[in-house]
Amino acid sequence: QPATAGTELLEGLELLRQGSFREAEAPLARASAKDPSVYLRLLLARAEMEAGDALPAEADLHKVLGAEPRNVDALHLLGRNYKRQAETTLQQMITLDPDSYGVHELLGQRHEEHTEFEPAIQEYQAALAKRPNAGGIRYAIGNVYRKMGQFDQAERWLTDEIKRNPYHGLAQYRLGSVYIELGRPVDAIPHLELALRSHPRRLDARLDLGRAYTAAGRYPEALATLKQVAELEPANDRVHYLLSTVYSKQGRKEEARAELVTYQRLTRQRLQQTQQDVRDATDALENSRQ
Repeated sequence: QPATAGTELLEGLELLRQGSFREAEAPLARASAKDPSVYLRLLLARAEMEAGDALPAEADLHKVLGAEPRNVDALHLLGRNYKRQAETTLQQMITLDPDSYGVHELLGQRHEEHTEFEPAIQEYQAALAKRPNAGGIRYAIGNVYRKMGQFDQAERWLTDEIKRNPYHGLAQYRLGSVYIELGRPVDAIPHLELALRSHPRRLDARLDLGRAYTAAGRYPEALATLKQVAELEPANDRVHYLLSTVYSKQGRKEEARAELVTYQRLTRQRLQQTQQDVRDATDALENSRQ
């Protein structure tokens, strides 16, 4: 807490505690003007966001991130602020035209975010009925079917999107991953290669390409691809398991064993972290009840 925080800060904190967010803005703004610290800027941004003043909140959060780009609290508040702006915009659109293409698309996205997949598909299809030539909506439907594990339907919709837009990198990636799930790695490879031309930084697509090369018996290419993932994301346990598999297929037993040991160590660490997170969440819940 800043040493120069005075009565304005104390007043603002008390108003925040009471849930009087709009009233808290003025004293927190005065306190922040006297002491432009990250702490005070975050408090001010929170008050602005909760009061519905999305644009000032966004501006203050960007100032924080300009000084501390990795500030998790600022990133969290910024994400919440964007979601609130999206919800406000959606409600305005529903008021103006509840059966419009845009409303159906945004409702589909909302359902998808909440893993309400059947309603998401219904909304996306309603959007498509309103605008049959719209780009991206067939991708959205196919991707939801992929999440549902309905890979035949996913293939149909993703293929249809790619026919209309062969440069849709994410559609290429998702179709490639669907072909892997369908046991068709040879079909997956060209789609994943195209996806990486558009999105070279997508390590998940690169990992899937390594999986496809492995399943297709193209071990040198699999090894090169998976090593790229391991170099950029060394804590990814899956890539070490796949590297172990490739080395084993090549008869390189020592390297296969080393990668397997790494995989087991990372898996054990991830499990321990998950258990600790559960314990922390349980303790926080118990403390909140006291």
